[in-house]
Amino acid sequence: METKLESFVIKRDNCPPLKFKGEKIGFGSDRNHNSNRWNEVSLYQTAGGRFVAVRKYFSQWEGEKNFVSAEPFSCVSDLISWLEKERDGLGSVEQEAIESAAKVSSVFDSAWVENVE
Repeated sequence: METKLESFVIKRDNCPPLKFKGEKIGFGSDRNHNSNRWNEVSLYQTAGGRFVAVRKYFSQWEGEKNFVSAEPFSCVSDLISWLEKERDGLGSVEQEAIESAAKVSSVFDSAWVENVE
């Protein structure tokens, strides 16, 4: 069964937008019904085999703005390193996104899961 590719345009703060065709393969969020601030991480695989990580910060606090950062990557290990550097380590949101991607992508699974024989 073939996956239908979607067109995406990710509007980033302080950078030009990213435009690509692909599929969303991972997602993580720490939003709950009481959230005034939360983070979301979305992971994509492009039609060309590259990967895109998108981090969104949302705030409902007066004077605080939402913020979107996103980057394309050729390899998953570079994507994971970028997520680590963005927040001084991987948090639960990043881990949730990576682990959901590892369930559907053998490339993510190989980069994330430590196999011991």
